Amino acid sequence: MHTIDGLTSPYIVVLLLRGIIFVFAASLAALFLGLGLHKRHVVNVARSREEKILFYAGELVSLCAGTTASVTAPRNLREALSLASAFASFSFHDDAEISRAQSAIAASPEIQILKNALSSEDWGVRCRALGAFSDLRDPAYFEYLCNFAEHEEVVRVFGSCLSACAILIREPGQFREFSLLLDRRPVLSASYDEGAVRTAIRSLISRSGAAESYQVMRDCLFSETLSEQYKAALINAIGKENFTRMTDAIIDYAQVSEERIIRISAMRALYNMGVCDGLISRGFRSADPVVQIVAIRSSLHCDGAVEEQLVRFLGSPHFDVRYAAAMTLVKFPSGGQELLQQAKAGSDPFATDMAEFALSVR
Repeated sequence: MHTIDGLTSPYIVVLLLRGIIFVFAASLAALFLGLGLHKRHVVNVARSREEKILFYAGELVSLCAGTTASVTAPRNLREALSLASAFASFSFHDDAEISRAQSAIAASPEIQILKNALSSEDWGVRCRALGAFSDLRDPAYFEYLCNFAEHEEVVRVFGSCLSACAILIREPGQFREFSLLLDRRPVLSASYDEGAVRTAIRSLISRSGAAESYQVMRDCLFSETLSEQYKAALINAIGKENFTRMTDAIIDYAQVSEERIIRISAMRALYNMGVCDGLISRGFRSADPVVQIVAIRSSLHCDGAVEEQLVRFLGSPHFDVRYAAAMTLVKFPSGGQELLQQAKAGSDPFATDMAEFALSVR
C-alpha cells in the first residue's frame, strides 16, 4: 500500500497542476479576446460617429449653399450628438447661414431626443445631451436649460448646464438670470465660476454689443442680491478679458467693499489689464500678508516710485512677502535691479539673502 500511495499521489498532484494551468491559460486567452473585441467595438463606434458627423456636415453645407433641403432627421441620441458636433465644427459665413441651419435642426426630431435624454437617470447621458445643446449655439433654448438647471441635483450636470447656458446668452436680462443661477450653487469652484462668467460675457458682447454688456456687468457688480464670491469671479473675468472700460467700476466697488476677496480680485484684475491705481499702494499697507503679496505682484505696471516701497518688503518676516517683492523688483524695467544690488550689500540678513537669490535667477 505504501508503494501504491507513493506512486498515485504525485500523479494526482500533476493532474491538478495541469488542470489549474489549463484553466489559467483559458482565462487569460478569454481576457485578451474580450479586450480585443472591446477595442474593436470602441473603434467601430468612433468610426461610425465620425462618419455620421461628416454626413451631417455635408447636410449643413448643402443648406448653406442655399438649397431647400432639410437636415436628415437623427434617429437616436448618438445621431443627435453627431449632428450637434457637426454644427459646432462647421464654419458659417454669416448669421443667415447659422439661422437657416438652426431652423432646419429645430424642425428635425433632434431637440426632442436631447430633451428626452435630459430625463435619463444616467447623469453621463444628461451631460452629453447638455454638451449637444451647447454645440448647437441656439439661444432659443436658454430658458429651457435654465429651468432644467433649477432642479438638477448632480453638481457636475449642473455645471454642464451652466456652461451651455453661458454660450447661449444673447441679452442683458439673460446674463442677470445666468448670474443668479450660478450664484445659487456656491459648491462650484471659484475657477469654474470665473470661466463660466468669461464665456457668458463673450456671448453677451457678441450678440448685444459692448455698451449694454458693460452696463449689466456694472449692475451685477453693485447688486445687493449677488454674493461676493460671484462678484470676485466677475471681477477676475473682466480683468482676464481685458475690459479696461470697466476699470472705474472695479475700483469704485473695491473701495466700498470690505471683503478681502474683492480687494484681492480687484488688484489682480488691474494687473491683468495693465492698470496702476492707488488701490494697489493701499494694499501695501495691509496687515494681511496675502493682500500684501497680491498688491506687490500687481504693482508691475506702476511707475518707478513704487520700487522704493517694494524694497521695504525685502525685510518682511514673511518669506512669501519677501519673495514676491524680490521677484517683482527684478522685473521692473527701471531701477529694480539696482535697488536689489543695494539691498544685497545691506545689513538686513532677510533682505540680503532674498536680493541675492532674485539677482541670481533673473
